[in-house]
Amino acid sequence: MKVLGALLAGGKSERFGSDKAFAMYQGQYLIDHAIALLKPQCDAMVICGRRYKAYQSIKDDPADYGPIGAINAALKYAKEHGFDAIISFPCDTIMGDTILGDTIIGDTITPDTPDNSAENLHWFKGDSVAYYIDQPVIGYWPCILSDGLDDWLQKQKRRSMKAWIEYIESEGSIIKAIDPNDRRAVRFININRPQDLKFDATDRQDFGQKKSQHF
Repeated sequence: MKVLGALLAGGKSERFGSDKAFAMYQGQYLIDHAIALLKPQCDAMVICGRRYKAYQSIKDDPADYGPIGAINAALKYAKEHGFDAIISFPCDTIMGDTILGDTIIGDTITPDTPDNSAENLHWFKGDSVAYYIDQPVIGYWPCILSDGLDDWLQKQKRRSMKAWIEYIESEGSIIKAIDPNDRRAVRFININRPQDLKFDATDRQDFGQKKSQHF
């Protein structure tokens, strides 16, 4: 499987008050935190919605559709360049200490996993979809969805991630909705306000307080 990482970085940051991508967290821009997390999990990476450093940049398609437009553009690019799937990840999210790819596309079954819980802990691969319930822009999307998403966007008024996921599930896609409370799930914090930068995503107590406020 050849996987493209798609960093979603075209948001307007209206609630934050300034460009979140360049907000500082623990001495680094948020966008650099996101790149450091996503890059090792994929074969190549693109940044959707802006130019940054020497990374390949692609425009959201359609523009001003939010994350769904970025994912549509990334799926098109991936399909045209011989990738099998994309991992989408937003530039304004702080991850905890579990590696993204271990949960999205990796085999999370470990020797100490009881057999009766294997179904809940093993994420599908190949032509299946995986996404986070609380943060559906974090997900694994096979390129076979590309043509259907582009067509769906032309016809729908409700162009949210949730609406699209409901649609592809109704069309027969195998989907794993990742519960953030699963012990193997990645812990994350979405940054919406400047004060959110005070939280430590690697601290379980701090993370729990943040999650109860926003999720």
